[in-house]
Order: sequence, then C-alpha cells, then structure tokens
Amino acid sequence: MADSTTKSNAFLTWAGGILATVIASVAIYYFTRPAPPAPVAQVGLDGFVADSVTQKPIPNAIVNVNLGSTLASQPTDSEGRYSFIMNTTSPPPDNQSVNVNVLAGGYQPYSATIPLTSDDTLAELPILPINAPATAPSPSPGQPTAAAPVETPTKRPPILRVPKNFQKRKEAAALKAK
Repeated sequence: MADSTTKSNAFLTWAGGILATVIASVAIYYFTRPAPPAPVAQVGLDGFVADSVTQKPIPNAIVNVNLGSTLASQPTDSEGRYSFIMNTTSPPPDNQSVNVNVLAGGYQPYSATIPLTSDDTLAELPILPINAPATAPSPSPGQPTAAAPVETPTKRPPILRVPKNFQKRKEAAALKAK
C-alpha cells in the first residue's frame, strides 16, 4: 500500500510541476507582450496635375507621396488625376502633412507639402513646363520697342480645392512602408 501512495504522490508532484510551468509561461507572456497597435484611420489625397501655364491636365506624370515612413508612387491617368489612401495612427490627421513630388516629361520637378484633413484632401498640383514662355507686354503698332522686363512664371503652391465637376480616380495607391 505504501508503494501505491508513493507512486501517486510522485505523479501528483510531476503533474503539479508541469501545471506550474504552464501557468508561469502564460503569466510571463501576458505581462511582457507588446502593446496593441494604435487604431488606424484612413485619409485620402486626391486631385490632378496640371500645366501651370495652360491649366491643362498632364497625363502620365509620376506622383510620389511620402507620409512619415510610408511612401507610394502612381502615374496620373489620362485626365491628370491621382488618388492615394493613407493609414494614419495619430488622430486627428489634421495635424499631419504629406510631401508630394511630381515628375513629368517636359516639366520642371515639383515638390510641395500638403496638409491633410480628416476627410479626403483634394489638391491640384500646378507644374511648370521646362521652357515656359516668358511674358512681356507687346508694343503698340508704330511704337518703338524698348527692352521690357521679362517675367518668368513662378512655381505655384498646390491648390487645395478642386473644381466641382472633378471626378475622383477610381483606383488608389496605398502607401507602403519604406
């Protein structure tokens, strides 16, 4: 009888040790696990790229957007439109801004910082042609021509409104971590 009591005690000691190890492992995991990620909100950046001289949309311009450690790139469509969807973890997104760069053949590189809103942010990006026409007053007929100062078009900031008839691009590029 003493032999079966010793075996029972040994089994209970062994099972108790395994149970204590499992409980300790669960407790260690529970207290040392990483914090849950912050809630993610999505904001959009939509608009179009236009020639700053003629105001015509520019198709196939490459639009690069950088928000913190995330980056995305997208060519404009046939109507010069672009569309991005961005995840933001710092509410409200009104305190954030994105860096936008535009490259298009025959146009000067364009860079701007655009503040985000909690809704979709709409922005026209006006870019200058490489050989933008200089503007000077034309002399009246019969008047002597004098050397007039020539004004070159300057880089315009993004326009944070878009015409009422603007239709957003259906497909959007999501920002990816660098």
